[in-house]
Amino acid sequence: IVGIFLLNDDPNVAPCYACLVSSPLGQCSMGGHGLSCAMTYAFLAGFNSIFLLFKLFSDGPFAFVSFACQVSGAFLGMKLNAMVSASMGDMQMP
Repeated sequence: IVGIFLLNDDPNVAPCYACLVSSPLGQCSMGGHGLSCAMTYAFLAGFNSIFLLFKLFSDGPFAFVSFACQVSGAFLGMKLNAMVSASMGDMQMP
């Protein structure tokens, strides 16, 4: 769900975003959407990867692929947040 709020400007995701905003979950998006959700996305992906680490050896190859995707999502989300924060800092300087 955080990914939908993160990519709300994407034309392919826009119908899903419109559906979520018009639902009761829309109240959760009052503070931010778009790239401001990058850190939330990274945190949740990292949290998911921690729980997948516990199931890594018992659930087979799906758990390994899911773990790899969650770790890469957390890493890329943190890098995206750093890039957005750096560009916002550059914009505020006169």
